[in-house]
Amino acid sequence: MTEQTPGSLVALFAPPTGCVGDFGWLCGFSADAALLDLAADRFTALSRSQRQVAGRVHLAVLLDPGCEQLPPTAAPGALHLAPRRALPYRLLHAKLGLLAFVTAEGAPHTLRLIVCTGNWTRQTLEESLDLAWCLDLPVAELLEPKSAQAVADLRHARDLFIALRAFFVDDTLRATPRTSQALQRLDAQLKSLPAAKKADPPPRLIDNRRESLLLGLTARVPLVAGEVRRDRVVLGSGFYGGGEPKGLPVAAHAVVKTLQEVGLLTTGAKVTLVVNPAACQEVAHAGPRCAPRAGERCPPPTLRRQGGLRSLHAKFVFSANRSRVGRATSGWIWLGSGNLTAPGFLRAAGANGNLGGRRRVRPRPRGLGQALSAPPRRPQPRGRHQRPRSDPAPGRGAS
Repeated sequence: MTEQTPGSLVALFAPPTGCVGDFGWLCGFSADAALLDLAADRFTALSRSQRQVAGRVHLAVLLDPGCEQLPPTAAPGALHLAPRRALPYRLLHAKLGLLAFVTAEGAPHTLRLIVCTGNWTRQTLEESLDLAWCLDLPVAELLEPKSAQAVADLRHARDLFIALRAFFVDDTLRATPRTSQALQRLDAQLKSLPAAKKADPPPRLIDNRRESLLLGLTARVPLVAGEVRRDRVVLGSGFYGGGEPKGLPVAAHAVVKTLQEVGLLTTGAKVTLVVNPAACQEVAHAGPRCAPRAGERCPPPTLRRQGGLRSLHAKFVFSANRSRVGRATSGWIWLGSGNLTAPGFLRAAGANGNLGGRRRVRPRPRGLGQALSAPPRRPQPRGRHQRPRSDPAPGRGAS
C-alpha cells in the first residue's frame, strides 16, 4: 500500500491554474502572522515586499475577540478586523474560508469554500493532525444543474459570513479603491448565487446558530447520505471533556445514542474513539478501559506522519457499514471546528455554546481507509494551532 503524503494547509489558498487570488474571508478561533503571511503569499502570488508596496487587503480575517489583535503590518495583504461589538456566542470557533479568484485579466473565475478543523496558525501547519475540505466552483457554472449542491453550500457560507461581518469593523476594507473594488466583486458574485428552491439539495455546511451541531447532524445525514443503519462509527476530537469513569465521554455518548435513536446506527455498532493523549484527560489514558460497553474501543493514539509525531486536533464523526470484502458502504463523514464537548457539539451557539461550523460529506463507497473523499479534493491532514492563542484548554471551557 502506498502512503499518501499529507497536504499542506497553505495549499488551500493556491489559485486555480491561470488565476490569482482577489479577495477572501476567513473566520476562526485564532490566527498568527506566520500562517497568514504564507497564505497571502500563495493566494496572491506576490512576495511580502510586493504586498507591502501594493497596500491592499486580499484576506479579511474574523477571529474570536479573545485573540490578540494582529497589527496590519504583521502579514501584508491579510487584515485582522477588530470587533465592533460583543459577539452573541460563547466563542467564535468556526474555521471557514470563502475565497474569490480572478483571471490574469481580472475577470471573476472561481469561488472556493474551505472548512478546516484547525486554526489559521503555523502550529496547525507544522505540528498537529487536522482535516480540511475544499470546494471550488467556477463562476461560469453557477447556473448549471450539476452545480446545485455546491451553490447550496456556498449560499450557506455566504449567509454565515454576512452574519459575522456585522460584529466586526470592516471600514478599512472600503478605505482604498483596489480593496473596495475586490470586496464589491466578491459580494456581487455571492449575491448572484441562485436563490434556494424547494427541489435544491440541502447545504452540507451546517452551523449551530439556531440548533446544536448534534441536531443538525442527525437531521442532515438522512438527506445527504440516506436513511441507512450503519454498523460502525469513528469519533475523533482533540478534547472530549468529562465523562463517566468507565464509558464514553458525555458528548461522544450522546452522538452514538442519538444516531441509534434516529435509525442511523445499529444498536450493536462498533464504536471507536480516536484521542489526543495530551488533552483528553482520563479518556486518552484509559485504553480499553474507556470502552467497557460491547462494541466500543479506544485504540492507542499513535499518529505519526512525515516530520514526526503529530498531535490530534481534528474533530470528526465517520460512520459506515463494512462489507464482507472490507469496503465501506453507505459512508458519511462530518468534519468540524468544535470538539466533542457540550459547548462545542451539544448546544446551540450563545452564552453557553460556541459558534461552530461543520461539513457533512458523503464519501464514495471505498475502503474504510480511503473514505474521506468528496469532489474536488479529499480531506487532507493539517497541523495544530499555535499557543498561546489555541483552542480553549481543559478547565477553560474547551470546545
